[in-house]
Amino acid sequence: MKINTPLIFTLIFVLVIATRLHASTKKNRLQSQKDVTTGVFKIEIDLNKISQKKAHGFDYGKIVKIRKLFFEQRYGTGFLYEHNDKIYLITCAHVVEAASEQYGSIVARDVYEKTYNMKLVGGDTFYDLAILEFQDELPPASFFSFKARNRKVSKAEDVKCIGFAFAEKGMDRLKVEKVSVSAFENDFMTDAGGYGYFEVLRAMKPGMSGGPVIDLQNNWVGMIARTKIYQNNPDGYTLAQDASVLDRAIQRIFKSKNGNRIERCFLGVGFHQKVQKNGNTSIHPVTIGSVVAFSKAEKYLGNDYIGFEVTQINNIPIKNIKDIYRALEAVHPKSVVKLHLKKGKIATSVNIKTDRLNDFSLSGIGKDYFKQNPNYELLTDDDEFTLKDLFYGTHHPFEVAGIDRVSNKVLYLANTNARLGVIVRLFSTIGTFCVYDTDNHKIAIHNSPKENISQYTLRVLYY
Repeated sequence: MKINTPLIFTLIFVLVIATRLHASTKKNRLQSQKDVTTGVFKIEIDLNKISQKKAHGFDYGKIVKIRKLFFEQRYGTGFLYEHNDKIYLITCAHVVEAASEQYGSIVARDVYEKTYNMKLVGGDTFYDLAILEFQDELPPASFFSFKARNRKVSKAEDVKCIGFAFAEKGMDRLKVEKVSVSAFENDFMTDAGGYGYFEVLRAMKPGMSGGPVIDLQNNWVGMIARTKIYQNNPDGYTLAQDASVLDRAIQRIFKSKNGNRIERCFLGVGFHQKVQKNGNTSIHPVTIGSVVAFSKAEKYLGNDYIGFEVTQINNIPIKNIKDIYRALEAVHPKSVVKLHLKKGKIATSVNIKTDRLNDFSLSGIGKDYFKQNPNYELLTDDDEFTLKDLFYGTHHPFEVAGIDRVSNKVLYLANTNARLGVIVRLFSTIGTFCVYDTDNHKIAIHNSPKENISQYTLRVLYY
């Protein structure tokens, strides 16, 4: 009898693949059958170990010690995440930024009230992300660890938000809120840059920041970042960072040379975009607004392309500031970026070999922003800053800057050019931020000229 060798090999191959698929499906089914809440932890900051001088702030380039002036966050939520067979806790940067490096400053508590001492090992303000490491004992291996779903959430999809809701009286309790996805990042602009956010209907309770958002099959799809409530919408809404975006950010942090930061590229371009305020939802194109001195952009672009529309970056279409994030967050330092530019009938492209975002480039950002700002001049003397109001001619020495709103108050010590550059990068994308002068007077900084503030918002993003 003639043996059909190819057929036998084909059957064996199919059998092996089927066996592996079955094992994988069984493993995923066992994981989904675990109690998801075992992977969710309450995070507490020891009130006696809060650092007023060395609070953790995460700038765009590295973890730095930036003193945050208002430590309102004392608690939050985190969840288990596995990397290279090691378990970590993921939470929001704003949950732990007030903690010191002292042992016991950050404590995690599981659903069974067992406590664990944690250590901050990485993070990024751009994604409001912090990575915590267990210092002593690890949680049981049977606890649920969250894995990112391989596709993004869709509008109107039902998801579950999990976190420890703060209770003024009695014990905080773990809440699981079933809500619907209502909007995506292009429908709004977050208070501190970033991209990859989605919105769910209903505001989560204080303390749930940093908690996981999962789909109905217990797949990780996001992280609770912040909530907002308006008078015309008492239920409010919650912004969550997309899990696939966070997952990539976490991997980049672990792969970085020092293991605690995302290494970003820097071109030296100030990208500008006007957004109308008169009810017209049309958005102006993204343009080259400025070029930072001593940057690669100054070498390759100079001032010849100021005012040119940016139509593509590395073949990614550019329609708004969010697209700039999406294109350039994926670029590593020393890589080549291709800008497609247009002005009238002129269309061209320019290749720029990027630098690494560091203190020098951040310093250049702060200086360039105020050089381009139509309302203020920045006067510096050994990192002592004075703001000159070009409209009234008044002078305002300052060392505090950030945003100060009813719904969000984030103020940082701005005592170096690099830190001022961090603040500009964080907040100029929303069109306005503020400084407090040494007399504690609040001064609003608008990207737009004062006479046009009511007409449009000018969003500025430096890369």
